[in-house]
Amino acid sequence: MAPLDLLRRLTANGIELRARGAELSFKAPAGALDAVTVESIRQLKPDLLRLLDGSTCRWCGLPMARRGTPAVSLADGTSLHGECRTDFDIDRIERAAKRGLSSTLTADPAEVVVRGELDAIEREFSR
Repeated sequence: MAPLDLLRRLTANGIELRARGAELSFKAPAGALDAVTVESIRQLKPDLLRLLDGSTCRWCGLPMARRGTPAVSLADGTSLHGECRTDFDIDRIERAAKRGLSSTLTADPAEVVVRGELDAIEREFSR
């Protein structure tokens, strides 16, 4: 697995990975880290450290120094090339939207219809 793919998978599963010097630390929901994932982290540790210390773009995987555009630093210590920011944000928003959709809500058409009607009523009153 490529380091970027692993980092994206960890993030999607609610696992927060950080660089602490030459070591990695993480916060994860109970049961989120299985033996296969831990082994992948061990094998890709040098590459993950480069992603997490900001010297490699979190989106495209290229070294930050290779492009002439301004870098964007993220709260977790990773960096993005300026031109990679939009794609990164779109991906992040799409993942958040998918997590926000309850399977019970989308499984019941009546719930979806009522929500749509409430949105229309709310728009009508906000004029």
